[in-house]
Amino acid sequence: MISHFTGLRPLPKIRVVRGHVLTSAQLRAKYAAVVALPVAPDPEGDDVTPLCGTAEAGVRYGIDLAELASRRAFKAKAGACLPLDLPRMHSPVMPDQVEVAVAQANSRPGHGLPDGAVLDVGAPGALPWADLAPRLVLVGVGQGRPQDWRLAGAALAKEAKTGPVLTPMGAESAALTEALVEGFILGDYSARLPKQPGSDQLAPGKASPRRAVSQTEAKPPPAELILLGRYNQEAVARAQIGARATMLSRDLANWPAAQKTPAAFAAVAGELAEQAGFDLQVLDPAALRAQGLGAILAVGGGASGQGPLPEPNPYQAKAVLKARQTGAVIDAAWADRSPRLALASYQPTAPASERGRTTHLVLVGKGITFDTGGLDLKPHRAMQVMATDCAGAATALAVVWAAATLELPIQVTAILALAENGFGAGAYRPGDVITTHSGRTVEVVDTDAEGRLVLADALSYAGQLNPDVLIDLATLTGAARVALGEQTAALFATDQSLADLILQAGQVAGEDFWQLPLAKEYLPSLDSQVADVAHVPTKSPGGGAITAALFLSQFAGTAAWAHLDLVPARAAKAGPLTAAGATGFATRTLIELARAL
Repeated sequence: MISHFTGLRPLPKIRVVRGHVLTSAQLRAKYAAVVALPVAPDPEGDDVTPLCGTAEAGVRYGIDLAELASRRAFKAKAGACLPLDLPRMHSPVMPDQVEVAVAQANSRPGHGLPDGAVLDVGAPGALPWADLAPRLVLVGVGQGRPQDWRLAGAALAKEAKTGPVLTPMGAESAALTEALVEGFILGDYSARLPKQPGSDQLAPGKASPRRAVSQTEAKPPPAELILLGRYNQEAVARAQIGARATMLSRDLANWPAAQKTPAAFAAVAGELAEQAGFDLQVLDPAALRAQGLGAILAVGGGASGQGPLPEPNPYQAKAVLKARQTGAVIDAAWADRSPRLALASYQPTAPASERGRTTHLVLVGKGITFDTGGLDLKPHRAMQVMATDCAGAATALAVVWAAATLELPIQVTAILALAENGFGAGAYRPGDVITTHSGRTVEVVDTDAEGRLVLADALSYAGQLNPDVLIDLATLTGAARVALGEQTAALFATDQSLADLILQAGQVAGEDFWQLPLAKEYLPSLDSQVADVAHVPTKSPGGGAITAALFLSQFAGTAAWAHLDLVPARAAKAGPLTAAGATGFATRTLIELARAL
């Protein structure tokens, strides 16, 4: 197998220490490099309002921090920082040093001391902050909402690059603690990981094979956050699990497609299942064929070619020949890229006799490990980011991992529809008619609309699992981006109570969704003369995100169903809580939903 996945990346170090800003030894420079203190805008003026621990820190340091913020016109917006690097005192001044300094001054014309002047160098002493952390940072929390505290946490992660950060922030409630810690961990995330020792494979998130990272390269210490006060430990643990699940989703989606075959993705799911204690079942092409999942097989047909490794061309560059001889070049073209359907399922640990019937949440994730567009080939720029077209499957798997780690009292299953949409002799074609798992036939209109095809098979397959709640999630349409922009996901649902729960969970997680209608008036646009349905309108009425959702609704069965079109699952540039690339969007929303069900 050509897969090499580093698994769950380590988290930044987070310590909870009981104590008070006025008296705790943790503020000393030997323990903390930075003390971060929260401030909010003053609703009655241009000043700031000191929050928990800020006024006390001012007393201990001997500095009027509010006055300093006013002088700097600091507005305390969420995530904004006002740093203060404190000076250190010189060693005590000796008399002979004073004589030398006076002589030097007198030797320069115009700089000498006047006759009879007395030089007062003061008595030796210590500054109030002499042994304390040398950097204070005022951190704005804006309106004080959880999303504001999440941004404040991300700001702390930036400060932690200089050393451990101590703060009394966010101890007031479990919700604020969870948001602050989530923000700190997510703000510390980097999509780059070094190569693993002894491996010729790239780690997840490595954007290019051209830059090798030396194993002797100095590694910065992990970010460290010291929470000073009475913090809710369960909230800290929940935040760590939610943030780690989000990073897992990011890493899976960022994983370069050369190594991320459907089989490799399924193998990683198996490793995670073993670690976290959930079940995994994988259907290979033979099983897919036997169970009639024709849409997944069709989409994956173009990339399923496999063959022996060819002999090196004698005209190839010597460097390439040497790299191949040492195994440093991955011959990705000869990997098994045939499709898979993986089922990751978590069951509560309590015996059925004790818990009774539990709610069953089934998540169906689009897992296109790379999308060329098939024979309807994508243009260059659109294809560049298509390693992240499995973000839906990555998020679904991460949610199951989190449910198992949190030991939630409901059953959570992820169905991962894994295929690479390539082009070759086995590629499906415009005009083909596919028989899906449901028995319904589908006319292929555009091979670059492959996501809804694999989801159709997976949604139909989910029906035999008897879900109470069925949600599919995918990076599906450009139309959703046109309608809602890049920061908001489209939500469709057949059950309004489910839609409301998702919207509420999104608010808690700080992830934006907007509900769009399943407009039945658009259904005739999916009529086909040669099959039961066309997967893309032959004559579009507009509303491309709506017609995609209407197509999927025909395979969703009778369970309460929602469709999430994950526009924000990839980002063109970094933000406070995300790096450029996969964002892990909707992971924490769905964890919160699972907790609420």
